[in-house]
Formats: sequence, structure tokens, C-alpha cells
Amino acid sequence: MALTTTVEVEEPIQGRVISDIRALVLSRALKTAIEEAALKIEPDLTGVDLKELLDANPTDYVRSYRILSEYLTENSYRVSLEVELDQKKIESLIEGKGLKAKSGFQVSITTREEPDSNPVVKAIDLSEIKGEITRLFKENGYKVVKNGDINLDVYVSVKTTTTFENTPTYSALGKVHIKALNRKNEQIAEITQSSFQQGYTLETVALSALKEAAQKAAEKMVIQLGGSNHTQGEENKTIEILFLGFRDYKQYEQIDDILNKVIPTGIAKRIIGSGNRASFFTASNTTPDKLAKLISLELISKGLPFKLKDVYTDKIVFGMEQ
Repeated sequence: MALTTTVEVEEPIQGRVISDIRALVLSRALKTAIEEAALKIEPDLTGVDLKELLDANPTDYVRSYRILSEYLTENSYRVSLEVELDQKKIESLIEGKGLKAKSGFQVSITTREEPDSNPVVKAIDLSEIKGEITRLFKENGYKVVKNGDINLDVYVSVKTTTTFENTPTYSALGKVHIKALNRKNEQIAEITQSSFQQGYTLETVALSALKEAAQKAAEKMVIQLGGSNHTQGEENKTIEILFLGFRDYKQYEQIDDILNKVIPTGIAKRIIGSGNRASFFTASNTTPDKLAKLISLELISKGLPFKLKDVYTDKIVFGMEQ
């Protein structure tokens, strides 16, 4: 399977020989292409993961590349490449290094404070609470994304008391309430957990109580979702729909409207690239072949001059008719 991407890299000259700069820029561009491809295949890869991947020889994973443009100034050299990569080899590289996430459902997480909470909650970084829940779900095989098959609505609150002896001692009762909603916004699970902590700094005690409550709630939610038939969405897979050569933003909006009409789950991510390229990413259990036909029929009915070029297991490519 081939995966094609376009990258652009620039390097300052700083008195170096042009041939050396050119070789360096080409190498960086190929590694950038591999990085982008790896993130398409496995979106949860971290910067550390990518550094480990990019230690590999890029030419082992590049089928071919084409220089789209080169720019040389007094101060820098810039090149734009279209790179065709071997998707199977990159997938094997990710798996071989133990970086592939376990297969599972995609969840999104939103956190907010309960209105009746102690004001100390406003001083707490809620991303730390979200981080605890994210960690537990990832450890249990879930992918945490912006727009998941399941949305976890997380509500946090804390109640505090203070006792005065020699020094003030703070007590905090942290409560985390999680509602799990499917794509139809129907509630499929609900969990509430609490934790009691004591200490000498109010913010630290409150945060500790909330993090422990979040961990307990996440653990129970994982168990509850694991036995729920509402979560059966693992047939959904991410598909990229790539359009080459669209003329202007109006045409881009027309394409976007068509895709939202054809694809019930909607578009999860949009990327407008250089060279009038636009990628739309969706999670769908419709096969790429069937999805390509549905989109083609809608493009024809709207009079948009795009023709189906290629269909892969995770990508559909349309190009402007010549």
C-alpha cells in the first residue's frame, strides 16, 4: 500500500556548500514525510516516539519522491517534495518498536467544574484531571481523540474544611462525575467517585483529592463500558478523503458540504495543504470503495469536476478533471 504526502523544508545556508545543504534538506524532507505518515497511521504517537522512528533510514520507507519546487536565496534553500511512502513498512516499523496503540474505541474527554464547588477549584488546572482519565483509558486500549465514538463529560467539584491548631490543616472531599455519551448524544453510562485528602496547602489537597477521584471513576467507567453493547463501534476506521486541484475556497466549502451529507458520522478533521490539496478525515464503517462511489455520485449531481483516482484501505483520492 502506498501513502502519498507533500512536505516543504527550508534550511539556512550559513556559509555552507550548496550541495551539502541540498542533501541535508532532502534528508529532512523525507524524514518529515515519514513523520506525517506515521501520525496518520498512529495519531497518538508522541514526540519521543517519533524521534525513535526517525532514527531509521528514510530511504527504506520511501518508494519514490518528486521535487515540486526549489528556491535558493542568499540566506536559505527551500524544497517542496511529493513523497510516496510504503505504508506497510511504516506500520511494521511502528509495531516493531512497540509503539502501536492497542486497538480499541475512540473516546473524547471534556472537563468542567460543578457550579456548587468550592472556589478553590478555579485555581486547579483541570487538564491534570483530564490527564488522569486519559492515562487510564489509554492503558485499557482506548484512543483519546478530539471527536470520539464516545464522549466522556467529566464534572468535578470539591468541598473543603479548615481546622486551626498550631497550623491550619485543610480537608478536601473531591468528587468526579463522568457521563458517557454516544455519537447520538445518548447517555450509555454514568459513574461518580469521591476521595478525601488532608494536608497543609489548600490547592494541593484539593488537587490530590480530585486526581484520586478521577482515577477511581475512570477505572469504573472502563469496566462499565467494556460490558456495554452501546460501545460496539470497533468496525469504524479512519479514512482520509483527499482532493487534488480544487480551485478556490468556495469549491472547498462545496466539497465539505457534500462530504457532510454523504457521511453520517461527519468530518473529524480537515487539512488544507499546499498545491490546492485538501484532506478530510472521517471515522466510518462504510468500506472505502462504497464511500468513494457515494461521493462520486454526489459530486456529479452537484456538477463538481472531480474524478475518482485511487481507493486504498484507508484513503480515497479525487483529482480535478483535466
